[in-house]
Amino acid sequence: MKFNVATITVITAAVFTLSACKDEMKSETWYKSHADETFKVYKKCLETGEGSQNCENARHAARLFSVSGDQSQQDKFTDLINGK
Repeated sequence: MKFNVATITVITAAVFTLSACKDEMKSETWYKSHADETFKVYKKCLETGEGSQNCENARHAARLFSVSGDQSQQDKFTDLINGK
């Protein structure tokens, strides 16, 4: 099977575009310092069923937020975890 330069260029561009779509992985420690981002990412993980390390890190931080911090934050994360 022969590939010309245009075909290889298109394939290479597609690979880079698809790899750029992934969210940047952040540590559990980072998520524990960013409640809003944790909520957003973990909610997306629950909706899509994604099981990446990024989702796992957000999940751990979300569980922490559900038992610590101010009451409204606890309620928000508890509702998220319980699927409300």
